[in-house]
Amino acid sequence: MLHIQEMVSETRALLYKEVNHSFLNANIDEVEIDDIELAIVQTVLQQMTIPQEKVHHYAVTLMLIQVALDTHEKVVDKSDEARLNRQLTVLAGDYYSGLYYYLLAKEKDISLIRSLAEGISEINEHKIRVHTNHELTYDEWLSSIELIESMLLQKLCIHFDFVTNGTEISKLFLLNRLQKEYVHMKENGTSSLHGQLSELVEASSIIHMLSETIQRERELVEKSLQDEDYMPILAAIFPAK
Repeated sequence: MLHIQEMVSETRALLYKEVNHSFLNANIDEVEIDDIELAIVQTVLQQMTIPQEKVHHYAVTLMLIQVALDTHEKVVDKSDEARLNRQLTVLAGDYYSGLYYYLLAKEKDISLIRSLAEGISEINEHKIRVHTNHELTYDEWLSSIELIESMLLQKLCIHFDFVTNGTEISKLFLLNRLQKEYVHMKENGTSSLHGQLSELVEASSIIHMLSETIQRERELVEKSLQDEDYMPILAAIFPAK
């Protein structure tokens, strides 16, 4: 895991260099990069037969898209006082999206731009689904969250004809998201998924439902995980207390 940790640190530094913009830095929240997501991406890329410099390139590209998607997700406040902040947040999301197009175009990765654009479209479809379809079952909602979290890397693997255990990888993404939301909900009483979950289960049962789901999915992953490269990532999602 030490090697992957070093790779994550190097890629994170490259990513922060790309997103650095003095005006945005001064006016919106700092970009948040999920090291576990980045570790999953790095681990998969390391297993591909691509040059080492390309590993950083594609890791930065995927995380730039994720940063752009996450930034657009923050546009939730509808008050007049927050209008400027919303506009700046949208601008930042568009700026980060433009960076990912620029990096791929510079390397003439036109077909990959198309593949990732398809992934972004599917992610947005599932985001609309979980936000607006009030007839979803809990399992259907969970399936959409899993796809939202893992779609970009799945598209990259398909693009390079890289055969991997997609189920294990997508479950790691899902577990990472659910565990973060669970911890945040316990500490703060709410999370970014709270509104969606309240449409599916009783508000008083949300934390319990999340806990049960995390335990079930974790047990399934621990039983099926064959690649030892991913075991440290699973351990990082659930650090020892």
